[in-house]
Amino acid sequence: MQKILLEDEYINSYIEEYISIYLDINILVLDLVKKTKYFIKEFNKYKLTIILFKFDEIYEPLLNESDINYFSDSNYILDIYKNYLNSDNDLKVILNINNNKPVENIKKLKSIKNYNLVDLQDLCNQNNISIYEIINNKQKAKKKNELYEELKNYYDKN
Repeated sequence: MQKILLEDEYINSYIEEYISIYLDINILVLDLVKKTKYFIKEFNKYKLTIILFKFDEIYEPLLNESDINYFSDSNYILDIYKNYLNSDNDLKVILNINNNKPVENIKKLKSIKNYNLVDLQDLCNQNNISIYEIINNKQKAKKKNELYEELKNYYDKN
């Protein structure tokens, strides 16, 4: 696997699937040459998703405004999937979706039961709120309720 990734070897569908399983993420590939789109494995709305642009055999990730290359908003992912290839300006459509629907524009939180831990971590990252705390000189991930309270306080101040 390392040899294939490091030595510019051809990445076939088996390698793509292996990466998706190993990292436990959704991978959406938008092939710019063939004008195709596909999920490496069946889309799971409870997993993080990365979106890759494929040009020949080169893969480049889509980054959000904070240079984060993963997305947790399943509606956003499905919007990209539906809209890609439905326009003459595919990249502009995708980047417009990204600019028009950033997660950080949420100014009022829903009830805590509407979020999973990954959603809250993503919101915190996009708002520059640490998802870790230091306890006894060790870095520890904050719990769901702690992240929710910090986001609530942040939105109340802004």
